[in-house]
Amino acid sequence: MIRRLIILLLIVGCCTEPDDCAGVEGGTAQLDNCGVCDTDLSNDCVPDCAGVAGGTAELDNCNVCDADKTNDCVPDCAGVWGGVATEDCAGVCDGDSVLSGCDDVCNSTTVDDECGVCGGDNSSCLCDGLTEVELWGEWYDIGTTTFIDLWNQGLTGSIPPEIGCLTNLEYLSLRYNQLTGEIPSEIGQLTNLTVLWLSGNQLTGEIPPEIGNLTNLTYLNLGDNQLTGEIPSEIGDLTNLNSLNLYENQLTGEIPSSIGNLTNLIYLKLYDNQLTGEIPQEVCDLIESNNLNDLDMWYILNGNENLINTCE
Repeated sequence: MIRRLIILLLIVGCCTEPDDCAGVEGGTAQLDNCGVCDTDLSNDCVPDCAGVAGGTAELDNCNVCDADKTNDCVPDCAGVWGGVATEDCAGVCDGDSVLSGCDDVCNSTTVDDECGVCGGDNSSCLCDGLTEVELWGEWYDIGTTTFIDLWNQGLTGSIPPEIGCLTNLEYLSLRYNQLTGEIPSEIGQLTNLTVLWLSGNQLTGEIPPEIGNLTNLTYLNLGDNQLTGEIPSEIGDLTNLNSLNLYENQLTGEIPSSIGNLTNLIYLKLYDNQLTGEIPQEVCDLIESNNLNDLDMWYILNGNENLINTCE
């Protein structure tokens, strides 16, 4: 009996196949290198570039092996992967232009002026510590001078920028001298001026836009000089003007429409320049509203051969 039982057990044992990794008797599932049990050998994990089975590390374009996609190398401005070439401030790859100057602009040579102003013209501190200003050999008190009339005094040279220190001036006439050079931008500091009379000299350059700061002006005469460039639009800020005289210069370009803002204007003299284009409608409306006659149109049109009268 015992022998039969042993034989029976041997028969049963020899016919039973072992379980695979999934517990299936006689199954073919196998554990791969990542410990995954299945029967599909095609999806068995493989080592990554770091030798880690099933790892996610990859070689980037610079042959660096890691799993961090955020630090993958990129081409530089020359197209070299992992290169160090960069564009300079002028947009040139591997160029040598740099931000410089007090304004921190590419290849700038701008420096601070004596007043510490970047790119300044020393005007902001021109009057510091001054109580008087010398003009053509005469001294003028900054605090009390309100009136200067040097008409036909044989003055020569340029108008000193220090004239802008006389901020209490209400009347300034330098007409009919032999003054040369440009009208200094500091003239725009004389905000109490009601009369500015510079006609009959040899002034050159452009009319400074700072002249638009002189909003108390009622009379402006820059005629009979050698001024060039366009009439600045800031002229239209002088809304108290009743007389604007820019005749007999070399002014070019179009009449700015902002002159139409000068609703108190009685006299407008632009003749003998090189003005072009059409007279702006705003100026035409001003002429009509102030009842300027044909003689006044002559003061605008005469000598401006390429100026088109659109006010008819």
